[in-house]
Amino acid sequence: MSPIRSCKGSGSRGTSTDSSLTTLVESDASSDAESEYAPEPQFTAKKSKARPRAQALISRGTKSVVFGTLVIGGQELCPTVVFDALWQWMQERMLIDKKRRSGIPPPWTDDHILRDYFFCAPYRVADRATQYLVTEVIEKGPQSASEIVFRVCIFSTFTKIETWEHLQDTIGPLRWSNYDRRVYQSALRTAQKSGRPIYTGAYQKPAPKFDYDETFMNHLALVEMWMQLQLPQLLKDANYLADVYEWLISFPGMGEFNTYQLLLNLSYTPVSQFSDNDFVVAGIGAKSGLVKLFGNSYKIARENSDTVDVDIMQWMVHNQAECFKKLGIDFVGLGPDSLPLTLPDLEHSICEVDKYARLAFPHIKGKDNRTNLRRSYKQTGKALPPLQLPKAWSHPARRQVRIRPGPPPVIEKRYLIQAIEGRRDTPDGPQYLVYWFGYPAHMATWEPEEGLLLDAPDVVADYRKYGQSGIRRVYT
Repeated sequence: MSPIRSCKGSGSRGTSTDSSLTTLVESDASSDAESEYAPEPQFTAKKSKARPRAQALISRGTKSVVFGTLVIGGQELCPTVVFDALWQWMQERMLIDKKRRSGIPPPWTDDHILRDYFFCAPYRVADRATQYLVTEVIEKGPQSASEIVFRVCIFSTFTKIETWEHLQDTIGPLRWSNYDRRVYQSALRTAQKSGRPIYTGAYQKPAPKFDYDETFMNHLALVEMWMQLQLPQLLKDANYLADVYEWLISFPGMGEFNTYQLLLNLSYTPVSQFSDNDFVVAGIGAKSGLVKLFGNSYKIARENSDTVDVDIMQWMVHNQAECFKKLGIDFVGLGPDSLPLTLPDLEHSICEVDKYARLAFPHIKGKDNRTNLRRSYKQTGKALPPLQLPKAWSHPARRQVRIRPGPPPVIEKRYLIQAIEGRRDTPDGPQYLVYWFGYPAHMATWEPEEGLLLDAPDVVADYRKYGQSGIRRVYT
């Protein structure tokens, strides 16, 4: 590894051109720290007597005003001014959220970037869609594990409140016990024909390549597979959250981002009793944000460690109080108990600050050279409802962090049987001609009966009974 000899600040290069949340006074920053945290003498941070007006944290500097070299997971990392801004951004964005929920009229901030553009809250659970998921999807309706998980899977498929409400209005209470794909198909077709988008516009929802022309039908087939393969029981029986992630991502159409988002949505239910600090996956936006937080030192660390993303976020969770303190910030936290940030919140916030930095620090590049934000925000003055934390969070099992030992999760995709359309006898025993979802007909394969009976006995039984099977089953 090429050593990083200095992350030393450079005087006025690191100071903000606008007034910010705190006044920072830099002293000589040494790179010879032996501990995992930069030593106290590297800086001083003092609060203004009155709360400073929060201007956008625009700076032409690059290096952190406050933090020197950090050694995280054995890797040396040099924080930039964006690392400082992350903590300040989380405080200011939470103050905006508190003001809105208190009914205070706008403007809620003097930071023109936060005022004029849309940003999610640092805590994922505080976002509008997640609040709706908790109060209207999870905590309303039958509370059996299968029904809760089914509702969460349907909501997460579209992640659009209007689609959920349309299904409820058209079908009635959404239940796995009386699920009929044709009824859902009719309701969703009606919505699409009326010109209403049924998927969120916040991020893409790739569909598995089954045998349907309509994207939503392929998604419904995927939800059916999860339920048929006992996802609710898996959530109860799994030893680690990483085990559930590996299971979900093995299905067609499931990438790292949408798998992790579904996992988080399930984490708000009483079926999943894991700590939020058990597991995290850095999405594309968070990885770009980490480049901005640590510059070239992060790129070098990535070459030397395949766990550096997780190591950094775990370090930030464990050291958040000290980081806020060093910046002179009395962080407001979440809810009446001022709950600290967890791994999903840090991942979420790093992604948001990646966007913020496009305007505040356009000279600091992430994984791309974008310097614009597409989604503007208009302050309406409408108060937000009181924050509702998931009831499931009160379970004592969630206080125990269970991080799976060993390497990161392994992504092994499942092969899904579309149909069995032939049988032959061989010296090694019977074989069946299997056609696979997502693969052309010429890639059909002859599979031994023994393996199929072990992994997909129902599909073999269907073929024996009817002569041809088009029943969807999972074969791994």
